[in-house]
Amino acid sequence: KLIQTRLNSPTIVGNCFPTVIACFMDLDSAEDAFQVQEHYDGDDWGDKLDNWLTQQGWELGNKSDGHTLDSDEFYMVSGVSPRNPDTTHICIYQRGKLWHDPHPTGAGILTEDYFYYLTNNNNNGKK
Repeated sequence: KLIQTRLNSPTIVGNCFPTVIACFMDLDSAEDAFQVQEHYDGDDWGDKLDNWLTQQGWELGNKSDGHTLDSDEFYMVSGVSPRNPDTTHICIYQRGKLWHDPHPTGAGILTEDYFYYLTNNNNNGKK
């Protein structure tokens, strides 16, 4: 389990998303993942992230069925940050429960708005 290396401030966008991606990919640091938050000001940040993930052999997708309760699969859930109602945060869940919050507080999210999966043929473990 990795802790994000960049926290939201007036001049910095936090890197919770790259941190959970780094956890799925079994990377040593959140900094080793594509820092997608550096591209949020453009319309193509999702394409840039998808291209980087594809180069690494991974695929990110929307999980339309919400929580997975009958499997041990890990997945991502994003929602409102408890630190700022105008900020989205993302965490890793398993069987409908918070498994890892990359923020140092570990406070999770206030709402569960979007669900995502990240898959790789190698199915690496989680940190």
